[in-house]
Amino acid sequence: MKLLTWARKNIYLRGERFTLANHPYLRDIYTQQHNHEVYRKAAQVGITTYHIIKALWLADKNSIKVIYYFPTDSDVSDFSQDRLQTIIDESPYLKSKSKKVDKVHLKKIGDSTIYLRGLLGRAKTRSVDADYVILDELDVAPADKIEYAKDRILHSRLGLISELSTPSIPGTGIDRSFSASDSRFYIIRCDNCGWSDPLEEAFPDCVLVTNECAQLCCPRCKSPLNLSSGEWLPTRSSKTAGWHISHLITGIKTLDEIYDLFKKSRTDTEKMRFYNSILGLPYSGELRPLSQENIESCISGEEMWEGGEGLYMGVDVGEILHIAVGTRENGIVKVVRLIEALEWETLNETIDAFGIVNCVIDALPYKYFAKRFAQAFPGRVKLAYFREGAFERGYEGKTGESVEVVKIDRTESLDELVWMIKEKKIVLPARCREVELAIKHLLNLVKEKVVSTRGDERLVYRRGVENHFAMAFNYLITAIKTSPISSRARKTAIIKRKFIR
Repeated sequence: MKLLTWARKNIYLRGERFTLANHPYLRDIYTQQHNHEVYRKAAQVGITTYHIIKALWLADKNSIKVIYYFPTDSDVSDFSQDRLQTIIDESPYLKSKSKKVDKVHLKKIGDSTIYLRGLLGRAKTRSVDADYVILDELDVAPADKIEYAKDRILHSRLGLISELSTPSIPGTGIDRSFSASDSRFYIIRCDNCGWSDPLEEAFPDCVLVTNECAQLCCPRCKSPLNLSSGEWLPTRSSKTAGWHISHLITGIKTLDEIYDLFKKSRTDTEKMRFYNSILGLPYSGELRPLSQENIESCISGEEMWEGGEGLYMGVDVGEILHIAVGTRENGIVKVVRLIEALEWETLNETIDAFGIVNCVIDALPYKYFAKRFAQAFPGRVKLAYFREGAFERGYEGKTGESVEVVKIDRTESLDELVWMIKEKKIVLPARCREVELAIKHLLNLVKEKVVSTRGDERLVYRRGVENHFAMAFNYLITAIKTSPISSRARKTAIIKRKFIR
């Protein structure tokens, strides 16, 4: 039995039998199945419900394992009880097939198992193999865990993957996955002039307001457009099916409501919320403080160095170590080497090769290894912690095992990095793979508004994005600022600089 037929027969939503009568844009999604699907979507457009139903359908007709991933375990708990279990309980058929396991993170349908997992914590990410992997809210998930999650299907006969999320930053997360897909848009062709581009890309010119009433129109000739005549069309060739879904095509919000929200979106935070949650488009605006031009203006023609003396080092810690080596000359931070490394031994080799006089390394998430590294080079390595409003130096650990630490304000220190790049007070090496990656990471420095428990609002740099070399630059600057040796005292002519060819 095909998915749509099965859903109509067995699924109830809020006590009503499942139907797509009011959601024609979902028909092709329910009737066309692909091994790899990507959904760049506005908020609350029925795609999470689609994936619940699809997972239950596959579990009913096969003996399989499904893993539904969320960013955190708290997301899993809410979803398990409020969404998945409710759909099972409302369906007499599924309720009869469901086996009582009384677990938030696991549901049994016949001989199949549906696992619910938070991506935080590598053990949980890697612990179960699967036939179908669903990655929900991709843009707020830890980026370094996503590929591990996808690996769960490597030995599966079915090997299905779905990625879905409201987008955030251009070129990252779901936007990057969508750009690599066949990128389908719901296209409405103008009967008058033949215009047939995506509505979202034409907004707000595709809205005509007359007598305080908004209606869809052709942005070229202003003729009315009929939403029911639309069809899904790909814009490029790819084995991955990608769907862009905005509220312009869902009918869930009226066009008057959408246009009113647009007019009321004045600040960058409000505009980001509108473009992300209503149009399903990535947006950064002024919340992305650096432009491609800002960063490229800092690139020199000098190749990366192979070695040196009296230099500084900053290290961002994760599954991959991102290392930035540099010096300060006449108030300018000159980055001379960028390194990606899998082995901690690379840090020892880099300290020796560049005669590092001061290094600042991210203390977390691998504190044991970071601390051992600091203990191996006493006086030359400091562990970094983020603390709001802080710039403090000190020590931690028992006597004889203590290491130096530095506490810095994450937002303020990154603001300083941004300022230095805009003012060309940082010089990057000539273009190469590592520099291109650094550009990408710097562009991922995007701010978002957070509200404290006291109700105070402030802008902070978004976490959980690929900004590793940006953080390494941040630690490099901190290493220079906290060095026990002044630039004058160390008599720094770089005497061992050998260029990489």
